[in-house]
Amino acid sequence: MKKQELKKMISNKKSKAFKLEDFKIEVFEGKRLGQLSEETIKDKFCYCLRHDDEGDWCMPITIEKAVYCNFWGTLVSDKPIPQIQKDGDYINLTNKQQDYIINNIIE
Repeated sequence: MKKQELKKMISNKKSKAFKLEDFKIEVFEGKRLGQLSEETIKDKFCYCLRHDDEGDWCMPITIEKAVYCNFWGTLVSDKPIPQIQKDGDYINLTNKQQDYIINNIIE
C-alpha cells in the first residue's frame, strides 16, 4: 500500500470518530426500553447503558445495543449510532461523554 493511501485511510477513520455531543439524546436512568412510552421512542434509536462492575455503579461506562448485566439506563437518540449495529457492539465512554449523558437525564 502506498504511503498516501495509508494516510488517507487514517484521516478518514479519524474524521468518523464518535462524538456523542452530535446527537440529540434523552437518558432514562434505571429504566429499560419496555418502561418507556411509545411516544418517547417513536422514530428514535434506543441503546442501553452499562455501569462499571467494579467501582462506580452510578456512572455509565459503555453504550451498547443490549445490556443484560450491569444495566444503568436507556439512551434514546435522534439518529443511529453507526458504531453500534448489533449485540456485542459497544462504545467505551469518555469522561466528557459521561458528563453529556448525566446532563441529559430525564426525571
